[in-house]
Amino acid sequence: VQKYWRCFSAKIYFVKASSAILILQCAFRCFVARQQLMYLKKKARDLGSAMAERDVLRKEMQILREQLETAKIAAAEAEENGISSVSIEELEGVKLHAKEVDEELQELKTVLEDAKYKKEEYAKRVLAAEEAVKTSEAQAEDHFSMAEKYKDKYISKQD
Repeated sequence: VQKYWRCFSAKIYFVKASSAILILQCAFRCFVARQQLMYLKKKARDLGSAMAERDVLRKEMQILREQLETAKIAAAEAEENGISSVSIEELEGVKLHAKEVDEELQELKTVLEDAKYKKEEYAKRVLAAEEAVKTSEAQAEDHFSMAEKYKDKYISKQD
């Protein structure tokens, strides 16, 4: 009888310890998943500020293009009238500036595409992390309820 009782009580202790370990592991996984989720959300916000900066640069580029067009029109009118109000050097300078702006635009487009790709990747990771958190919390709840059930059985058998 003593041998069976020691076996039973050791098994109960083992089940309780296993349940407690599982609960702690699930809680730790939930904590890590929440930390990762906050990190990914912070990164997504940083992408938003990069996109706002890109929009400001686009507006500036548009203004510069409009200035170039007005300069071209003024030069064409001056040429038709035979009056040279705008020098060739000034036109070349404006043309060079427009070329630089176009190169900058291409770089910004590349940066925008990279930012969009990273944003999509972060969004996918955020969804995966949220799903992992939900799953871990559900598992922790299941293990907790199972531990409570074993605790209740153990207490009722001792009485």
